[in-house]
Amino acid sequence: MRTCQVCGNTIFNERYYSHNEDGSVNRDFCSDCYRNGHFTSEITGAAHSDERFASALNSVSRRYH
Repeated sequence: MRTCQVCGNTIFNERYYSHNEDGSVNRDFCSDCYRNGHFTSEITGAAHSDERFASALNSVSRRYH
């Protein structure tokens, strides 16, 4: 059991982990926040309205892109 690094939700089950572009499992994010190697539009849209969240998202994003 882990916690999503973006939204903070607990990931209870393997099927809720996100996936990278190459199909490998990414255990840092839930599938609601990160899909197929990209942050979802819901998350990036929310980031524009909250400067602190945007800063955190950008720092995490740099690790994976």
